[in-house]
Amino acid sequence: MRNLEEIRPDIDRVDRQLKELFLERMHLVDEVGIYKKEHGLPVKNQDREDNLIAEKLQNLSCFTEETESFFRNMIDISCDYQERLMSKKRNPVPSFSHVSRETFFRDTKTVCYQGIPGSYSHEVCSRLFHNAAFTRTDSFREVFEKVSQGACTAGVVPIENITAGAVTEVYEALNEMDLYIAASPILPIRHVLMGMGTREEVQTVTSHPQALSQCGCFIRSNGFERIPAPNTAVAAKLVRDAACPDTAAIGSKAAADLYGLKVLEENIADTDDNKTRFIVITKKPLLLTGADTISMIFSIPHHVGSLSRVLQHFAQRGLNMTMIESMPLKGGKWEYLFYVDVKGNAENLKSQLESMGYLFDYFKITGNYQTIEL
Repeated sequence: MRNLEEIRPDIDRVDRQLKELFLERMHLVDEVGIYKKEHGLPVKNQDREDNLIAEKLQNLSCFTEETESFFRNMIDISCDYQERLMSKKRNPVPSFSHVSRETFFRDTKTVCYQGIPGSYSHEVCSRLFHNAAFTRTDSFREVFEKVSQGACTAGVVPIENITAGAVTEVYEALNEMDLYIAASPILPIRHVLMGMGTREEVQTVTSHPQALSQCGCFIRSNGFERIPAPNTAVAAKLVRDAACPDTAAIGSKAAADLYGLKVLEENIADTDDNKTRFIVITKKPLLLTGADTISMIFSIPHHVGSLSRVLQHFAQRGLNMTMIESMPLKGGKWEYLFYVDVKGNAENLKSQLESMGYLFDYFKITGNYQTIEL
């Protein structure tokens, strides 16, 4: 058996031959791509590809799977090049205005949130914006509308919770409205059970559906009936106004103090490390100091391997993906929008992001921001 020092020179020799043959093949692929572009022909021809692979695998006695993988990758590279050659699509990367983080939070004058004082959204607003006037709404979409209309400079909405997952309405609004994420604060959530009577009298609990979900084990183990409310603080106010000892609210201790309710039990969430990620939205694309996360939304062709190809291109370009959510495309037949976060600065990655346009049916950048632990 030969040792490594004897084998490696032969591998290098074969690699040099492969390189020359690969470049020769790509020049031919370029000619094919130009012809297809001029004659309006599709890039992919699945029947030809399958027949080509079958031909390459004939009479092989070893490395069959590896040979198939080699030629399929070669074909994918060729088709990818031709699609890039033929496509006129460019991913739209917005022009961001640079603002220091301190200036933004200090000088923002009007901020909108969903709920009422005592809600977690109100707590986030209070922690971030010390000189702003707050405006409340009854729904997350109204927060987006207020910011879009210019009635408020910024809006604060929850987008996902560690245990309850994504807030679908917020993701949908991000796609449908031309607003941008300027920052993403993360708030520790410490739910309490609060009411007017005693712990033993409670039969029903009310809160926002997300909070009810986050405390699902606690609710089930006590056999409580659930009543959804628009907001955790609204639930607290309703319990106070009803003055009924058998109904309690789930929310923050701050809400209990604000609405004069007794804390009947603390730390009732399913996880001890319960956190909610919020986003701060603005009408203009802002790049605050320290921004290191790019959020984007895209849809892809509905055929085998589309998502895998996108993820491969992210990896090849050194884009570290930190989050992916998929949601059904409205009116689509089992087609999806993908909400993705990658690490980086959109201005530094502008050319790379724009050059990937041919991979997507739809593409939108929704912000370049930093996560803030509160």
